[in-house]
Amino acid sequence: MKAESGRDLSVIIVNWNTKKLLLNCIESYYRTVKGLTSEIFVVDNGSCDGSADAVREAFPAVERSQTRVHIEFYLREHLDSCFLKLYCCLHFTTPP
Repeated sequence: MKAESGRDLSVIIVNWNTKKLLLNCIESYYRTVKGLTSEIFVVDNGSCDGSADAVREAFPAVERSQTRVHIEFYLREHLDSCFLKLYCCLHFTTPP
């Protein structure tokens, strides 16, 4: 069942200073998930390794948000950004 947004799935990836792992995770997701319309949100917890710029350059369709607050608090407050009842939180170390 698709939500009003027309997407099947919202994916949230929390990141902190793991640019290479994050890029691998997003690439793996796009390579693996077929037949679903989805959106990806990357919540960055104040990285200083260029993660945000790298995601913006490699995956312009990925929504990015940066925060310096405790990440669980941020997610609780912003999960309504997902337009679906079905969402998935991926760890940046999710294997390809």
